[in-house]
Amino acid sequence: MNYWQSGEYLINPVPLHFGMNWCSHNCFYCFANLNNTGRRTELDDIKRLVSWKNYKGIEAEMIGLGYPVLISNTTDPLAKTNEDTFLNIVRASRKQGVKFCYQTKGGNIEAENEIINDDPTMFYISITSDREDLLKEIEPGAPSYQHRIDLIRRAKSKGHHVVVGINPLIPEWWNDFEGCLKILKDLNVRHIWKGELHLSHLQTAKMSENIK
Repeated sequence: MNYWQSGEYLINPVPLHFGMNWCSHNCFYCFANLNNTGRRTELDDIKRLVSWKNYKGIEAEMIGLGYPVLISNTTDPLAKTNEDTFLNIVRASRKQGVKFCYQTKGGNIEAENEIINDDPTMFYISITSDREDLLKEIEPGAPSYQHRIDLIRRAKSKGHHVVVGINPLIPEWWNDFEGCLKILKDLNVRHIWKGELHLSHLQTAKMSENIK
């Protein structure tokens, strides 16, 4: 399947992954957008996820055992290109006993609150800079730094396990990196994932000239 898959995810704590449409956050370094700018959620994959009890296979078996599904390593479920479809999938799947984890930079507060108010799960929330002017250039469709800090605070207040991804970590993008770490510590964030900016020559070739 294109979107509901396991593969290499079987070695991770969250072995099931469901991708969606391309991401309108438009982060210039996004490997997924650079690899495939025209990704679309397939109706058949949605049906298999929300009706998993009707199917056989390792994915359905693992959902039946209580393993959660990650949405998503290849896009942001709360991006404008995904929000409506994402919420409908979660609402329908929730009734079928499917559990989810989320990887996101955030979106509008109403959509965030709908999943934050669910039973505790894992949120991976990405932060790349505290410079709001820079974020408007490198992640033009994504929420602000302060919005993401507030999302972390609200998720933690509801008992969710929050992993913060400082990914990519580029020192020049920060005014007060240590200050950010202190904020995360004060919010009782116990896990931070640091990533390097890594792009292949094929991905770099797809970047616009003004970004290069």
